[in-house]
Formats: sequence, C-alpha cells, structure tokens
Amino acid sequence: AETAAEAAAEAAAGAAVEASEAAAALAAAEEVQLAAALEESTMLEDEARRGAAESEVPPELQCPLSFDVMTDPVICASGQTYERSAIEKWFARGNRTDPMSGAVLEHTQLVPNVLVRSMCRRYASA
Repeated sequence: AETAAEAAAEAAAGAAVEASEAAAALAAAEEVQLAAALEESTMLEDEARRGAAESEVPPELQCPLSFDVMTDPVICASGQTYERSAIEKWFARGNRTDPMSGAVLEHTQLVPNVLVRSMCRRYASA
C-alpha cells in the first residue's frame, strides 16, 4: 500500500508532467503565431517597398518648380530644364533669374527639351 506522501508525490509529478506538456503546447502555438505574424509583416513591407518604388517619380522627370512630371519640358538660358508653364509664370512675375541658381539669365527664350519630353511620356505610359 502506498503511503499518503507517496500518493501525493505521484500526483504532483503527474501534474508537473501535464503542466510541462501544456506549456510546450502553448509555446508551440505562440511560435506558429509569431511565424505567421513575421510572414505577414514581411509581406506588407515588401508591398510597401514596391508601392513606394512605383510611386517615386525619377527626379530628372520632375519640374524643380512644380515637382510634377513634366509634360512640356523646356530649357532656359542657364541650361536648366523646367515645365514650360512653371517657368513662364516665374518670368511673368518679372523674374529674370534662374529659379534654381539665382543666376541672371541672358534671355528668357525657352527651347523644348525633346529628350526629357520623350522620357516623361515613356514614364507616364508605363
């Protein structure tokens, strides 16, 4: 016959085994949840990176005055390219300097920048 102390020790050992198994099961479940959360986080970060890369306009296609993709890029006397409407507004306000450098311009004639225009069109249609 078992003594009461032996029975209590055996019951305690059984309870400890059950608690250990429950803790292991809980740890495994948490590990699965963490792995799923990490996978979802990685996927969201990848989507955000792709979205940012897709929405980032190459700076050489942006007018430095309006920050829009240029549709009618022109070169002013300084050699800088601007969107025609933006630089014409600059000149209409009486300015005779390059808005980026501040250098006085020899003239206010504008020359179409055909290369940049084709690059902007290609970008817009992509």
